[in-house]
Amino acid sequence: MAKTSVDINTEQMERAQTILGTATIKDTIDAALRRVIAEEARERFIDLASTGCFAELADPEVRRKIRS
Repeated sequence: MAKTSVDINTEQMERAQTILGTATIKDTIDAALRRVIAEEARERFIDLASTGCFAELADPEVRRKIRS
């Protein structure tokens, strides 16, 4: 893990801590980074799903085979 010094806007940090429910700067930054990464993963999934690549999962026969 890297240690870095940065200037942080105190008001933004306090607001982020309230939103994220975190108590420390480190926890807030970690939580914010996790959220950014998760949001990007959601966007990639939505893009992938919009291509129709999961359409066959609506077929009851395919779903039955997956569950077996």
